[in-house]
Amino acid sequence: MLRALRSLHCLKVKYSFPSQRGRSDATSAIASAGSLTYLFKLHNPIATDIFYPNYLSIGKEKIIMNNDNRYENITRDFITFNRNGFLSTISASEEGYPFGSITPYDIDSQGRLIILIADISEHSKNLIADNRASMLITDQFGTHDPQSYARATVLGEFGLVPDDEIEEVSWSYKSRFPEAVERDRQHGFDYWRCVPSQIRWIGGFGLIGWVQGIKYSDVTPDPLAYVGWDILQHMNMDHQKSLQALLKVFGNQEIVGRIIEMTNINKNDFTIQFNDGSNWNRITIDFPETVEDSMSARKMFMSMLEKTS
Repeated sequence: MLRALRSLHCLKVKYSFPSQRGRSDATSAIASAGSLTYLFKLHNPIATDIFYPNYLSIGKEKIIMNNDNRYENITRDFITFNRNGFLSTISASEEGYPFGSITPYDIDSQGRLIILIADISEHSKNLIADNRASMLITDQFGTHDPQSYARATVLGEFGLVPDDEIEEVSWSYKSRFPEAVERDRQHGFDYWRCVPSQIRWIGGFGLIGWVQGIKYSDVTPDPLAYVGWDILQHMNMDHQKSLQALLKVFGNQEIVGRIIEMTNINKNDFTIQFNDGSNWNRITIDFPETVEDSMSARKMFMSMLEKTS
């Protein structure tokens, strides 16, 4: 049976400017409209952010809102939703060179990143010498054209999780990464926690800015942000026919013989990605009603699927 997904935010169709003149025309259109809204309304480029509900999308009267907290909200949801990043620490052995590697992370109620690393690892040695680091987090479904999709770089300071908090932190981490149970049982693995000081958010064309760590931590994430990845994995692996039906009926796109993927879900909508043979496209579909948890999202999908038969 179906399990919950994260909701869709916008209809996305990849758009490439056909010429330099086209680029200039689009720039003029933006200037005349006074914002990016006009460009999004005309072409709805794939750079439109799928994690924030206040963006215009084709066929819907959504606009970019002048909300001071828009990047804080979208950044918090994006980081909460994802689970892997590219951790860069300052090398202690190679004279200050940045040292990077892929690192899974959990996230706590304050938006702090939790990692589990061996005390003999380069990262551990580096953090002991200098606890400043960054974590690059990207859209895991945008690997075919990564610079067209959202990403966030977290700058912060790491510290070892205190002994009296290990039990709670470990339980949360292992619930997200069950394979970490064996590592946790071994000696020589430690939990480190990053307190973000600043975050560089890039959502696409014109959606770039710095987010202060304090504002980021004050945001309450979308109720499906933390569990959304599990929902997507389940749907993409076990329910291809259901995704095709939802895309056909609610997205007006019939895709046969090609893999389609759900790439995002939140309380308001969900996003489906597909390749039509020449381009990658994303379509966001609104839920008829707001969903507040995995169970209500599951029920909503079942209700929507009943209308596809």
